Amino acid sequence: MILNKADSVKYRKDFEKSFANFAEKAPIVISYFTDDTGVMVKHENSGQKRFYEWDFTIPVKHFIHNIKQDLSYYHYPRISREEQVPISAEKAAEYLADGKYTAETLPATESKTVIYRIDKILVFKDEFIIINEATGEQFCYRMESSGVYFLKNYRTGKFKDPAEAGDAFFSKSVLVSALSKKD
Repeated sequence: MILNKADSVKYRKDFEKSFANFAEKAPIVISYFTDDTGVMVKHENSGQKRFYEWDFTIPVKHFIHNIKQDLSYYHYPRISREEQVPISAEKAAEYLADGKYTAETLPATESKTVIYRIDKILVFKDEFIIINEATGEQFCYRMESSGVYFLKNYRTGKFKDPAEAGDAFFSKSVLVSALSKKD
């Protein structure tokens, strides 16, 4: 009994359409080549290539998601900034035990470096979807200058570190909305 027939030609056609859409929104420059065995994805900035063998048992959407996870881990840009975050219970206990603070003088927040991964860019709107790497929270920011130009500067090494890139990004961007957590 056959439950589901895999059509490799349709799968590859669906992949091409969906992957082109994904690549348009990716914050990195990639090229890709398909053949009968799989897809070769090249990160243009570093020249690194990765091959993904076709697996017609996985839905196209999940296949592309797996490629994106790999690319985002190794190549997606990171930015950071100092933020005031609520002090953790462990940190509060440590401060009280050390005698650094009393219950009355214990601060409610502390400064912490927060790292964000740029997950997507909507080029025509100059909107970025960024993800807090520690919490998974997503945010949409609109850059009030060219987002493509910002990413070009990032790729070419204009920023010395994620903090400098974050300063440039956040100084020229406004928060549009906080989105749901990314799983």
